[in-house]
Amino acid sequence: MIESIINITHVSSLDGFISSDVSQLHSINFKGEPEFNGGFGNIYRVTQTNLGSDDELLLKLFKDEGHSYHGLESIKSLHDKLKRREKKTNIHCLNEVPELLGLPFLVFEGYNEISQEFVKGLLILDLNNLGYLDFGLDDTDHPFSDIPLEERFIYAYQLARIVRFLEELKFVHSDLKEDAIWINTTSKHLALIDFDSGYHHDLQLKPNTIGALNQWASKQWRRIIKDHALSDELKTRDRILNEHWVLSNALFQLLYSTVPYFFLKDANTETKEAYLESNKWPNIDPQSPLARNDIHEDYLNVLEIFEGITDALGPRLYKTFEQTFNEGFAKKISQRSSPDNWQKLLLDINQRLENTPNVNHFTILQNEIESEFDVVEAKFSLQNYNQLLINGIAQDYRNSNSKFSLKEDGRINLTLINDVSTIRQELKLKVVKKPPQILSFRASTPERNSLEPVTLYWTTENCYKVQIHDLDEKELPAQHSIQVYPKKTTEYELIACGSFGQKVTKKVRIVVPQPKIIDFKYEINIEKGIQNIDVSWLTENAQHCKITPFIGKQAPEGCKSLDIIEKTNFKLTAYGFFGETSAELLAAPFPKPIIDKLLVPTPKIEIGATLKGTKLQLGINNSVNLIPPFKDFAELEIKETSLIEPTQLNTFIELNNDVIPTASDQPDESWFQSTFNLMKKKLKKDEQAV
Repeated sequence: MIESIINITHVSSLDGFISSDVSQLHSINFKGEPEFNGGFGNIYRVTQTNLGSDDELLLKLFKDEGHSYHGLESIKSLHDKLKRREKKTNIHCLNEVPELLGLPFLVFEGYNEISQEFVKGLLILDLNNLGYLDFGLDDTDHPFSDIPLEERFIYAYQLARIVRFLEELKFVHSDLKEDAIWINTTSKHLALIDFDSGYHHDLQLKPNTIGALNQWASKQWRRIIKDHALSDELKTRDRILNEHWVLSNALFQLLYSTVPYFFLKDANTETKEAYLESNKWPNIDPQSPLARNDIHEDYLNVLEIFEGITDALGPRLYKTFEQTFNEGFAKKISQRSSPDNWQKLLLDINQRLENTPNVNHFTILQNEIESEFDVVEAKFSLQNYNQLLINGIAQDYRNSNSKFSLKEDGRINLTLINDVSTIRQELKLKVVKKPPQILSFRASTPERNSLEPVTLYWTTENCYKVQIHDLDEKELPAQHSIQVYPKKTTEYELIACGSFGQKVTKKVRIVVPQPKIIDFKYEINIEKGIQNIDVSWLTENAQHCKITPFIGKQAPEGCKSLDIIEKTNFKLTAYGFFGETSAELLAAPFPKPIIDKLLVPTPKIEIGATLKGTKLQLGINNSVNLIPPFKDFAELEIKETSLIEPTQLNTFIELNNDVIPTASDQPDESWFQSTFNLMKKKLKKDEQAV
């Protein structure tokens, strides 16, 4: 029966695990019968999502609220740390540590339409479908039994690397066991699962589990597994050192296909304690009551392997195991080798063994390309690598084929990277370059003299796209047409792009006529009156005109009579389809007569008089009185010159070069006195002369 989860809310997600955009996943269909039953949740087969059919995914649904809360929080925090690390290193987590492939990439809440209940779950890749096998298989014919020892060091290094990586993130897996390790012997990759049981000792109090009772469990953990209440007494250091113990056991089994104390009759803590009281690992008397009955042959084989590795690679590996499985068992648990030490040691061994990335085959399915946009398909078989780059672009390392485009040199550069070394291979395809050609480029009309658009037509050859300069369309088909609406004379340039970046161009010019004012003038029409004028205009490429003031909207050509009483500034605006232009004209009516200046001859007045024996008295307002007697006074001659302006109302008399005001003016007394004195002196002088 197929069940459906809808209304999925993403608690957290990681990109790069599936080809689709995981953020767009909103519904999941799955088989109602679980494929695996777990202590905290069941595993179901996904049949389809809203992104399409997908049988490479597994769904884990939690059974209870407590475990679901811890699991979701652990994975969400791990996602957050991985995202921050990727942002810092610019390397996706699967390319840095491929062993994370079994990490849930989606943590969600949703609604089960069949059971009508809200659920919490995880979405995981199906490792089995990707070629991985469970290291904890119970088959008598174990698939890993025939793996060469040199290859086993690859898996041992990868296991040490992932545990060291998680420890760097302050995350303790807490559930390392045979069933949590999966191995792909084809690509030579190892992956872990069951991350939701672990915990972040910088964020959480404790893990979701203390692990299962197995041959890798330490003395302390065996006691806690039997009495769960004791787990509350554990400190972070205890949990980390237990992880170190489990890792050492797992590495030993990966390398030698057996557990460290394989020669003992059972895995009980008491048996191991009794053995270590009188023996040093891995020495034992096959006749000892603590030894297995059939130990002799197996024991000799393992000792032979120890000796062979020591002779070939030195004693470091043997001594590290020896230290861990002797003092590290109970007396000095801090003597257990850490993941960091294991990674460094195993990296050195892999370098000595030259466990570099390996290319079994790399094949291109075509011999030549005619465009850098031609899709090239490659098939390959690769091994033991973290990152796969083709022409510098990271690829999904899980794929056995890839499609990509090439540059004009036709080179295909394959780069494989792991922690031991980087290898490169190059293939080259034949490149056939065909130059682009513009066969035709024309406009439907060379001149746009209406509101209708102009159509551009073109045909090209050996061209994958076309561009027209200054148009919004960035890419146009190689053979096409487009309507344009130029508002001014425009030159359109067609750019034809070839398959390898070549470009050819051709231009078309479309003329857009603009309005012009040919003539704009006026004449005085005296026949209609001295205030009447005729305004005339002539335009070109105009649809209509507007003349202000008084006249308004008019035809492109015309004449208008009107009366004006004063000088007037007229403005003519000619309007075309796509523009306008203006001109101004200052017009004036027939002028009225105006006297700007009137010149009148200045009259000359001469007055002669003889005064004898008479005194001269000058009065105000130019009155002259003779007061007798005036003795022996000479004759007085008065001359007056006057300039009369048409606009002047008053007159002046000039007397002996002195100006005397007329009766209409108000004389200044001091000025008059000065005049009088001058006259008086002149009279006296004349009198003496007489």
